[in-house]
Amino acid sequence: MAFFLLFLQNSIRLQAVFCGAVVLFFLSTPNTFAQDTPANSLRPTPADTTVQSSPPRADSLAIQIASTSTDTSKQVAALDTVKPLPRPSPVALALFKDESNYIKLVYGQPFKKGRIVFGNLEKWGQVWRAGANEATEITFTRDVKIDGKVLRTGTYTLFMIPNPDKWTVILNAELGQWGTYNYKPEKDIMRFNVSARKNEQIFEALTYKFNETDAGAELSLMWDDVKVNIPIQFSR
Repeated sequence: MAFFLLFLQNSIRLQAVFCGAVVLFFLSTPNTFAQDTPANSLRPTPADTTVQSSPPRADSLAIQIASTSTDTSKQVAALDTVKPLPRPSPVALALFKDESNYIKLVYGQPFKKGRIVFGNLEKWGQVWRAGANEATEITFTRDVKIDGKVLRTGTYTLFMIPNPDKWTVILNAELGQWGTYNYKPEKDIMRFNVSARKNEQIFEALTYKFNETDAGAELSLMWDDVKVNIPIQFSR
């Protein structure tokens, strides 16, 4: 009897040890069995299973921006800067406009620079471009009268022949000329003479100016101490 009781007591102790070992096993193992998915639960879509990369670090972004800025600055530094060439005689305009008429004169504007202009820089009796560089051009948007003759609407090249007292004014049909190198007298539309006089002022730069008159307008040329007026009559 005593032997039976001792056997029973040892069996109970073994069962207790076994149960304790089982409990410790489950406590130390991840609870995967408790996360069984029910049969009717939704399965994750392919998008849900995508592995997302971690956002870039701030210091890596700064390195990328600095690298891009450096590359851009290198590209800018590699480009050549194109600067306009200075013109000793710049392009200038003289304009006249009223309710019915518009006249535009385009010319290269040379400077005196301490020189005697007419009779020296510009020779007496020689055809002159009436400016510098490209030959001077004048545009009329309506028919006008000059020296009693009708000049049709259009653009003309303006040449002049300076002389001490009288100048010859030439309107030529050939446009886009450089200087007088390709001047063709057969292309002349009109020739007439005007008086030249000594100006009250000395103009450092060649200057053209329109002034309104009772008959229409007057185009004045002024350079050095010389002044020439060209009357233009409008059709009223």
